[in-house]
Amino acid sequence: MEPPPAPSFLSDSTLRAVPVAGGRFLQLAYTWSHEGRDHEGVMLLVPELKKGVASGAWSGAWVDSWHQSNEPLALRGTLDASGLLSVGGTFPAPPDPDWGWRITVESPGPDILHLTMYVATPAGEESLAVKGEYTRE
Repeated sequence: MEPPPAPSFLSDSTLRAVPVAGGRFLQLAYTWSHEGRDHEGVMLLVPELKKGVASGAWSGAWVDSWHQSNEPLALRGTLDASGLLSVGGTFPAPPDPDWGWRITVESPGPDILHLTMYVATPAGEESLAVKGEYTRE
């Protein structure tokens, strides 16, 4: 939540991954809490197609009740051969240069999903911000 060496904390969290709009998009909706306040976030992700074939590129948008202002963060990234989806975007931080987020989504097993978020300084240095490990119930 803060740059290292800030202490980490644990939060109960839920995540729901659902195909939407006829299966063309993936929606990830999650809940969590911090200091007694409930929060939620939603990502809408879509594989980019070239002539109807997945290109490996993905795009989307992300909103979160704690991490952002009222503007969705535009996401762009790739899905690699191992199945790791990595997307990111930048946000203004006046008067400083833009900061960034990188978000990875991976499924190491049929009933497991990991959602990991990194915040990036204007110089491109990343720090772990959020690590969610979810299992299907």
